[in-house]
Amino acid sequence: MSSLLEIRGLEKRFGGVCALQSFDLDINQSETVGLIGPNGAGKSTLLNLIAGALKPSAGTIRFSGTDISRWPAHKVCRLGIVKTSQITRPFAHLSVRENVMTAAFLRHSEPKKARHYADKWITHIGLEAVAQRTAGSLSTSQRKRLEVARALATEPQLLLLDEVFAGLTAFEVQEALLWAS
Repeated sequence: MSSLLEIRGLEKRFGGVCALQSFDLDINQSETVGLIGPNGAGKSTLLNLIAGALKPSAGTIRFSGTDISRWPAHKVCRLGIVKTSQITRPFAHLSVRENVMTAAFLRHSEPKKARHYADKWITHIGLEAVAQRTAGSLSTSQRKRLEVARALATEPQLLLLDEVFAGLTAFEVQEALLWAS
């Protein structure tokens, strides 16, 4: 079986600081993988490299057999890899629905179709009660949900969740586990 994602010898240096060194990883289709490590271990750096937000200092990233090591983030997203951010940055002045629609437009250029897919993910994530509210008015927990809904609306083959529960209370994490299942 060939890997969905294959990483070989990946390295990232920021000047004299080595954030990631000689990293190898294989992820197969339908596999769930978690990265655990202390702060500063390079987890977010790795996800940013895979998503195209950073360029590697060395090594290769292959997705479905294609070398994407130096691709820009927008091209990586169109290919089917999307990453959520630890710190959410929605379009604060737009509604929840409009935020998710902007992501759905990646695959659906027709506004009616993009709205349909946006509503699908808004319901799945449990944000239908706040779909008309501006994203800037949401709580931290709701913003995290919105971040995931936007990512899912791009219809990714590989979803990279970067500390999706960071900043949430124990109750909010329990709630999030319900919508994540």
